[in-house]
Amino acid sequence: MKILIRCFLFTLILSSYIYPKPNHFKDIVKVIEGKDKGSSQELLALAENIIKKASYDEHTEKFHKYLSNSIERFEFKDLYESEYLSDKGSGFRGVSYKGKNKNSGYHIGIIQGNIETVSLDSKGDFVAEFLLRRNKKVSTKSKSYSNSESYTGKISSKMNSGKASHRQALLLAEALLTVLSSSNISELLYPKVRRLFSNLKDENSIRILGDFENSYSNLSSFLNQYVSLKSLLFTGPEKSTGINIKGNLRLPFIRRDFPYMGDYLDDLESLGSVHITLYNQQRHKLLSFSLFSENLEFNCRLYTLEGKVIPFSKTKLYLAEAFLPTQLKQYVFQIHISFQINVYGLYFKNNKVLVNANFSDKSENGKLSFKLQNIAPTQVSGGFSHIVPAWLIDMFIPGNIEELIQHFTETMVRANSGTGSFVHLGFTKKDSFLFRIQAESEFLNNFLVRFGLKVWNYRILPYEEARDDIRKFLQTGIHFLMKDLR
Repeated sequence: MKILIRCFLFTLILSSYIYPKPNHFKDIVKVIEGKDKGSSQELLALAENIIKKASYDEHTEKFHKYLSNSIERFEFKDLYESEYLSDKGSGFRGVSYKGKNKNSGYHIGIIQGNIETVSLDSKGDFVAEFLLRRNKKVSTKSKSYSNSESYTGKISSKMNSGKASHRQALLLAEALLTVLSSSNISELLYPKVRRLFSNLKDENSIRILGDFENSYSNLSSFLNQYVSLKSLLFTGPEKSTGINIKGNLRLPFIRRDFPYMGDYLDDLESLGSVHITLYNQQRHKLLSFSLFSENLEFNCRLYTLEGKVIPFSKTKLYLAEAFLPTQLKQYVFQIHISFQINVYGLYFKNNKVLVNANFSDKSENGKLSFKLQNIAPTQVSGGFSHIVPAWLIDMFIPGNIEELIQHFTETMVRANSGTGSFVHLGFTKKDSFLFRIQAESEFLNNFLVRFGLKVWNYRILPYEEARDDIRKFLQTGIHFLMKDLR
């Protein structure tokens, strides 16, 4: 019996060492890394390389520019008939890439053959394939657009992620929620001096922010410079912690240090808003998140207790439905998206875009799938450039703007004769983990749709100098975090 008790205690101590309960933000790294000390630094270095501008050989660089321009302009016909694409069977034409992870960043080149047979020797190396097929008739039948041409697009990629997998993401989420549990917050020291978001005066925020600043002083300085918070958390019912993050980006400081990024964000001020809510199968909220272009505001809300995610509604929490992220084996949820966007005076409003999501974790293989389920009719009002009203535009369009948008979105929902539009993210284990992405959709090929999407992209996508500044901004944040982890 004594031997059994000793074995049990030894196992308990060992498991506590491998998966220690985090009491402070600085403990989270130990939880994620386990026995692989220093792996967080390696992962951040990989993230920095992904953010960096990639280099190409001459042939690949020409195609990359051609591909980017074609996709941004939605010129699928020219792309499909391009000399860069080769026949891939079943009516598809495509191109394959290989990316080599180097200290200076990624070097990318076009390759021939099946990407599944390409070896990925180093951590971060990847291969990707882009396929396009022209359909003489769209697979969705809808009024005057039933004879429209469409294009089916497919993307497949895989990356050598080394020892990193979905498990690290789950450990990170659970560790963060554990530190934010009310029982843990009460044990944190009250800081003598705190500079991080010093405007927040409630005791829980003071303790949490003091611990974060003590754990990651350099990252705290970075956040304090460019982000402002109005609220962070509160004590919820049933001893839960209500996470209620409300804040905004500090545009004057971003404009000072990253001028092109600042100008780009300034241009987005009147763009509109996006709201995203995650629901479980019982139709209770898991998380809500909103972005407002005006004042660059954001907010996020969820509830937690002892590392668990607690579903909620306006009036109550559902503790029986709570779960620990690391204990999930199969989880089905739904994403609701609504938005209101201003594109040069034309206002597009949609109250519900539904995306079905499914997470599974089996034998070290993790998969997260998203499938477009439904898009409600989009309401259009206002006038293009505040001059040409929507009703006048409708006079020159067969049908009207709303009907055209509806057919475009229906084509995506019912893409490829009912297969639908989807994205699969997954990790598979071989000698090392492989991170895989698969995506597929169908797009209506219509001049007016293409024109509208070009304008949409021009309104939303950052220009080259702004993209460079955004890269610098993200790299600066990563550098500060890496400095804290040394």
